[in-house]
Amino acid sequence: MGFRRFTFTIIALLLLAIVAAWILNFSTTEKDSDPSSKDYPLSSFYENKEDYEVSFSKVSNLTKEQVLAGITSHHFLAKDLIANFFLGINPEGIENVFIVGPDHYSALNGSEIYAATTRLNWETPYGRYKPNARVISALLGIEGFGENDLVFRREHSIYTLVPFAKKAFPNAKIIPIVLKNSKDYQMFYDLGGRAFRKNSLLIASIDFSHVATEETAYQNDLESIRALVSADLENLGSIEADCRQCVAFLYGFLSGTPSRFKLIENKDSSDYGSTEENNLTSYVSGYFVNDNIRILFGGDLMFDRYIRQVAQNKGNDFILKNTIKYLLDKDLVVVNLEGPVTTFESISVGSKIGAPDNFVFTFPPAVADVLATHNIKLVNIGNNHILNFGWEGLNQTKKFLLDKNISFFGNTGTPNDQTRFKTVEIKGKKIAFVNYNQFTAGSVEAVLEDLNQVKDGTDFIIIYTHWGDEYSNEIRQPFRDLAHKLIDSGADLIIGSHPHVVQEKEIYNGKTIYYSLGNLVFDQYFSEETKKGLMVELNIDLSDGSTGLLEHYINLDEGGQTLW
Repeated sequence: MGFRRFTFTIIALLLLAIVAAWILNFSTTEKDSDPSSKDYPLSSFYENKEDYEVSFSKVSNLTKEQVLAGITSHHFLAKDLIANFFLGINPEGIENVFIVGPDHYSALNGSEIYAATTRLNWETPYGRYKPNARVISALLGIEGFGENDLVFRREHSIYTLVPFAKKAFPNAKIIPIVLKNSKDYQMFYDLGGRAFRKNSLLIASIDFSHVATEETAYQNDLESIRALVSADLENLGSIEADCRQCVAFLYGFLSGTPSRFKLIENKDSSDYGSTEENNLTSYVSGYFVNDNIRILFGGDLMFDRYIRQVAQNKGNDFILKNTIKYLLDKDLVVVNLEGPVTTFESISVGSKIGAPDNFVFTFPPAVADVLATHNIKLVNIGNNHILNFGWEGLNQTKKFLLDKNISFFGNTGTPNDQTRFKTVEIKGKKIAFVNYNQFTAGSVEAVLEDLNQVKDGTDFIIIYTHWGDEYSNEIRQPFRDLAHKLIDSGADLIIGSHPHVVQEKEIYNGKTIYYSLGNLVFDQYFSEETKKGLMVELNIDLSDGSTGLLEHYINLDEGGQTLW
């Protein structure tokens, strides 16, 4: 009997020791371990590494940018667009990647959670992607956030992008977030504003127009891009997309940080092989970057002759339809208006090629509206066609432009002209635009006088010239000498027009001279050179005043459209 009691006591003590050890181990593990170490990771439905590698291999000659946040698609059909988006971001300094997407399957409906997250690991073709459990735990302490592992197992707005993120930012940690289907955009803005921003990148996983025709998608995306450029919560209703709440969250994330939207690509599913003409999905891919000044320059714009006829048949917006999305995100777009805007009838339409009337231009008043719609808010009128319909034509031009809030500058030969130059203030910087027009008497003296007048009190001076020899790639020495003299006299940048072909770029004393940008809109299809143009983007960094130039080549299609 005593032996049995002794044996029972020993067994009981052993069991108690085992239970105590288990409890101690459990409590220690719960206290000290990383919650992301649970061994039932998430993964993407798309696991074939070769699919990703093919898309990444198509990305070339890409300048990596410092990005604060971005928007891209979650349709794997658009994987080339997604790869281009991710590889365009400079990974340096990025320690955390937020991927925010919509709740496609309404898993959060009926719950108090507005933003679901998870601390599970992700398995990708590029290895395991770990969450930042510490940041996620902090988010879970904020009202509106909640943890829900299951929603991420089927939510393609998140799992589609995770492998791309792992490839682009292999050393970062992920913070995935699915947002509830709700129109309480202020709530999402506030939640985004409380997200951890230091060394973090936020990617909003959004698709835009759905079940759309190509034209409907185009019009919807145009309004969406305008709204994104405005970065105003009040304009969310203009965004046709599957996650407006993601945009609100992104705006909150960026609150207090001066930033701007920069469009990278705008496509639809037909660009990637879809043949469902009435069931297209569109994609807007872009970055929110540190705010700076972005001015885009174009060459010669002419809306008469064949271009007028195309516009009459297909609508005025058709001519620049392919380029507008890349004009909207600029602070200013400047072009050479190669003729007057008047109510006079065209005499060049139907005229014989080479006849005098073939070179006399007038553009219909609707062109002023086209310029305004396409963010072309400053035009040079100092050229050899602006007086094709005399002083009356010039006066009408100025009126139609001003009616659409379009500014102008240029030496037209008008006595006592006060509009030969224009100073524009953009984000606290004063930028002067001065014209040299070789077709007016005393033009050299005039440009030097204007240049001297604007030097005081301006931060940057641009000379927009109308000079040179048509259809020639050669720069005659007098024009080169004048360009150097203008730089020596204080000009910071020279943009040339008139030759109708792209001419050379020269760096002189650290300043850039573009002798000719060629055509922007014109019906000169008789050579490859006249069917190509150049647009130059000037970037001025607001933090230190440094500048950079980007070049965008365009093509003039014989159907009358300018192609970016």
